[in-house]
Amino acid sequence: MTQLRCLVCGSSQLDPEGYKCGRCGKAMSLRDEGCYVNEETKKKLLDHADELSKFGLALEEREPLKKGIGEILSGVSLALQIVESMHPGSLRDLVRFLRTLAIPEEEILRLRLDEPEQILAYCRGGNTNFRDRYFEALGTQETCKLEAALKLAHEIRKFEIELYWKRATYFWAFQLVAFTTAGLLIKDGQVNSSGWMLLPASIGVVTAFAGYLTACGSKFWQENWEAHVDLLEDQTQRRLTQVIVGCGAPQFSVSRVNQAVLLLLTVAWGLVAIVAAVPAAGELITRIPPMYRGVTVLVVLLLICSWMRFSRVTRLNGREFRFGDANWVEIPSHDSGMPKRKDDPFIIWRDLLGEQRLRKPDVPEDGSM
Repeated sequence: MTQLRCLVCGSSQLDPEGYKCGRCGKAMSLRDEGCYVNEETKKKLLDHADELSKFGLALEEREPLKKGIGEILSGVSLALQIVESMHPGSLRDLVRFLRTLAIPEEEILRLRLDEPEQILAYCRGGNTNFRDRYFEALGTQETCKLEAALKLAHEIRKFEIELYWKRATYFWAFQLVAFTTAGLLIKDGQVNSSGWMLLPASIGVVTAFAGYLTACGSKFWQENWEAHVDLLEDQTQRRLTQVIVGCGAPQFSVSRVNQAVLLLLTVAWGLVAIVAAVPAAGELITRIPPMYRGVTVLVVLLLICSWMRFSRVTRLNGREFRFGDANWVEIPSHDSGMPKRKDDPFIIWRDLLGEQRLRKPDVPEDGSM
């Protein structure tokens, strides 16, 4: 690891004269001379010294110095060589952990952990290869072109959302036809002809399953453009769609609930078709005592509602800050402590597509202890 780095940006590149930073023009110094950050950053680092030590990072407080970069408030010396010798990828996890402490990017650069381009990539995306390949595939990194691409991505995303519900309405119209036809075949609580019940059941099965597949396809393209928006916003220093503000807990995904209902309708119409095609199956059901039938139906409904309740929640990964907390915390949380306060305001900073999850500091890269 390079021993001479810029005090401000952490770059190891020298200017043509060979004594200042070739990236920002500020002073250079040896790594063992210490890193200079403000009082707030110093306090956060020292308060979390135990967590940082699990990354293999040692802190040593020193007297502040001036090195030609203006007023330097505090100095912290970091033994970073231990980090990369512990396990590959620990630097990425360390930078992500520093971000959960709400340490600004410019302060993380002052720690001189690595080249500034690498550190900023970890701060903003975590997976540099994924981001690099994305912009390589996009064919540009020019700000003006990225701004135009971001605007277009927003418009197409909005268009895909509109198409999603137009397609859903189309298939729900067929469901209305199936239910109406089935209703016409029932009189005084009895089916006039079980054979004819196959018609609405078949329409119901086919259109419900087609609607489910179409909804999944529409959701894929919607999420595709949402991912474009996320990556382009982050690159152009905008994060509006990545930041979620609210109270209580994140609510349910409307599109996933719609998909779940269509899937359940497919199963329900399939059962109707079986009973209509095999009269003996219907007779077998009628022989079951009413109390048992009622209990069975109740249990099935409870299981279905539980499945929809716990599997259709909006999925969010990233960092969360709750009113009254001191720092960002990882979500989904792996802690087993008290449940979160449900009515407190929260801010969620979502992960980008391709961003690596933050692991616990005491878990090595390969997952072994």
